[in-house]
Amino acid sequence: MDSPRANYEVVRQLGEGGIGRVYEAIHRPSGSVVAIKTLRSEHDASSSQRLLLNEAAAAAQLAHPGIVELLDIGRDARGAIFLVMELVRGSSLESWSASFPGLATALRAFEEMLSALATAHAQGIVHGDLKPGN
Repeated sequence: MDSPRANYEVVRQLGEGGIGRVYEAIHRPSGSVVAIKTLRSEHDASSSQRLLLNEAAAAAQLAHPGIVELLDIGRDARGAIFLVMELVRGSSLESWSASFPGLATALRAFEEMLSALATAHAQGIVHGDLKPGN
């Protein structure tokens, strides 16, 4: 992927979903490491871009330690929208739970996840792709 804007240098792809890809990138002016979510090129239609903008609007309403922070919204050289988010290091629930960390640790993790979901639900926001791989 080409850099979405001169302010960001893409380092590597982190993941891919139904319509988008997520990359690790460096914000050049500050040196901070971020995550950039883009639409896959076959999903650049205006309806898919609206979905990404709706995701950004929802994320902007939420403040919780268990929810990634939206940092920026932009357009790449093709005019496609991208989101810049806080990069959270770690593994997915799917891979983390494979090594079962113990009941007490698992319960704390699920409590934190449910707290984040409750915060979103209180704002009328429902996560549309909640699964262990995410």
